[in-house]
Amino acid sequence: MCAAAANAEEVDVTEIGGTFDLSVMKRYNMYFLTKYVQCSVPAQINFCMEVGLSPKKRICTYCKRDLKLVAENRKDHATPVVYQCYNRGCKKCNKYVSIRDGTVFEGSHLSVAMVLRLIILYINNITSYEQIRNECVDEQNTELSNENGERLVDVFPRSAVGGAGT
Repeated sequence: MCAAAANAEEVDVTEIGGTFDLSVMKRYNMYFLTKYVQCSVPAQINFCMEVGLSPKKRICTYCKRDLKLVAENRKDHATPVVYQCYNRGCKKCNKYVSIRDGTVFEGSHLSVAMVLRLIILYINNITSYEQIRNECVDEQNTELSNENGERLVDVFPRSAVGGAGT
């Protein structure tokens, strides 16, 4: 599995432009997702922007100017990239806006990469609890967890995933 950068120091926001070459994704399966999308945070964000899961730009709600993407580690954000207003005349200058706000990722404590894995499983009609659990295990054969230390299989109860025996 390709490891994506998790720290702001490792993320180059200049690589985030909202474009992703979808032609490399021959099929929407785990192989292509891991190879081309999950390998870096910019690739994950560009993919989400290209397919419409995340907006390509944000506007400041106060001054109506474009917000800039910046790499920033914040303990209340799972993704090390946020939008920030740089208009010094704005009340909200230097305030952060999560890239997750107003998207399918809002309110989730799972990484963008993990949510994309779950979406791929869903569109490939994989709903068995055991199959999802197997797909949510990393290379060291440990169950993946969110930033709160909760195991993914504990976050999604068996009844929410497909019930017993499915």
